[in-house]
Amino acid sequence: IYHKRVPRIFDEMIEENILMTYPYIDIHVLCDLYNLTPPKNRDVIECLRNVGFKVARTHFKPTAIRTDASVIDVKSAILELIG
Repeated sequence: IYHKRVPRIFDEMIEENILMTYPYIDIHVLCDLYNLTPPKNRDVIECLRNVGFKVARTHFKPTAIRTDASVIDVKSAILELIG
């Protein structure tokens, strides 16, 4: 049985594969730790890419990303987005 989400999941896995040496960061867990409202994942990804970081969604957790940015950099991006 073929599901319409399969191509998107494969694309995410291919993009994520480049960053497999980096741990994943769950944006919602990070926001919970700092009592922040989580912004949209795509906004965090775009913000980090705009300053030169490599970022990919994880295929296994919709709220997580893999990135060469540090946790502090991701937190800074979130703070920038939520004002």
